[in-house]
Amino acid sequence: MRARGMSGFDIALHHIQSEILSGHYVAGMQLPTERELAASLAVGRGAVREALRVLQAQGIVVSGTGPGNGTRIRTTPGDALGQMLRLHLALESTSVPDLTQTRLVVERAATEMAAHHASVGALKRARAIVERMEQCPTIDEFNDLDTAFHIAIVDASGNHMLTMMSTAIRQTLAIPIRSAEASLTNWDDFRDGLVAQHRAILEAVTDGDAERAAELAEGHIRHAYAQLLPDKPIAEATDAVESAEAAVVALRPGAAIQDSAHHGHSHGHSPAAHTVVGTDPADPGADDGAAPRPAVKAPAKKARAKAVAARRRPSRSRGATDVSAQLTTPSAG
Repeated sequence: MRARGMSGFDIALHHIQSEILSGHYVAGMQLPTERELAASLAVGRGAVREALRVLQAQGIVVSGTGPGNGTRIRTTPGDALGQMLRLHLALESTSVPDLTQTRLVVERAATEMAAHHASVGALKRARAIVERMEQCPTIDEFNDLDTAFHIAIVDASGNHMLTMMSTAIRQTLAIPIRSAEASLTNWDDFRDGLVAQHRAILEAVTDGDAERAAELAEGHIRHAYAQLLPDKPIAEATDAVESAEAAVVALRPGAAIQDSAHHGHSHGHSPAAHTVVGTDPADPGADDGAAPRPAVKAPAKKARAKAVAARRRPSRSRGATDVSAQLTTPSAG
């Protein structure tokens, strides 16, 4: 008996959703045909077809053609979340700063988790992307690789929900990021800086340094955002940005460990370069085709400890929302 006020479409949609929630319809399972569903629910085939189209748009089901290729429950997440975010951005019910703040939360937590759980294969894929970025001559290709790198790091966390959220947000932001990059007059320098930061994040994840990996990931996003969209500010986190900038200096070709207590000269690097600079010749991973890992000196560790303590204090000097304070544990994402 049809519930009062429910159309055929409502009945069909509610039925399929209920079967999924109850576990009767599982991932990969082929649904009954439109004719069978219509007959069992006492609704028209058009109502069933409309319900299936809605579920397909939501990324829940996928339809094929030909014998044995009817409508199935998806086994992998679709792009429904990304489509929704792109529409909301176009309608201005969300904004680039809002999405970037959310991205900070997701990627910081995911990068921290990746440092604990990343497999050799996941790290190898991320490293291959970085190497391709170093040789990338065009903005469009670089933007695609940039997105692929961030998704690869998040995917290495092993948390599929974080991967789905990160993919949707990053793909939604791809268009404004691409437009902003096209307007840069120093794009080559900007690209080199991002690649150096990516490599620093990857090495921190590879080393299992979760705190530093998360800090570098946040600083990288904030640094790039400030360069590309300075007219749409987000809450600041100066410590994280300075760490990202230091990573750029540290991973420049030919960088060497500099310590003013032992050397009476300077190579012209910024002060931040003296906290995390150079490479470790004893690094066992230096001969596997990966970039040498940064050598971290004792003063740098103390500086990072102070930065973490400052982030965990209940208030900030600028009164800005402390997003990073939400991310001190993987469960925060």
